[in-house]
Amino acid sequence: MKNKNKKIWKDWFEGGKSIWSEYGYNYHSYLIAKNIISSLNFGEGKFIQFGTGLGLTIEYLCNQFGYDRVIGYDMFNPLNHPNIHSLDVYTDFPQDMNLCYTDIDIGDVRGDYDIRIKLFDWALKNTKNGYILINKSIASQYNNLNIIELSSFNNIELWKSPHQSRLFTKVLIEMKTY
Repeated sequence: MKNKNKKIWKDWFEGGKSIWSEYGYNYHSYLIAKNIISSLNFGEGKFIQFGTGLGLTIEYLCNQFGYDRVIGYDMFNPLNHPNIHSLDVYTDFPQDMNLCYTDIDIGDVRGDYDIRIKLFDWALKNTKNGYILINKSIASQYNNLNIIELSSFNNIELWKSPHQSRLFTKVLIEMKTY
């Protein structure tokens, strides 16, 4: 493990930022998957999550859409989930593939804005009919996107604690080519 990765591991998994409590069942990725994504129609393609935390969202998506369609990418896989692949997107990138859903949640949007832009461009190129979950601040930099505000989904469970889950910072981008 590189020195940079050792520091990240220590910060997130050995105290520091305490991933064990921050990325649970109230985290936006999980809430969105459970309360929005599970109710949408998807065609063929993979469900991808960049930045998997503990893997709760990946496991939920696997149970909903099948283990063969769901892939998580992160530098770490603390609970050894079989669908989370170790990938440092700062130095490597996944190969192109047919996508139907992508959640881009690598690092911190303030410090990792550039890599989120690169991942968003990759997802835009690879998604024909589906959705991309991305920060509003990134989506606002692009023209001609079909942006869906999460507030348009009337789901009480989704909005129990929007500030804790940071739901208000995200949007769905709908991609249709048919």
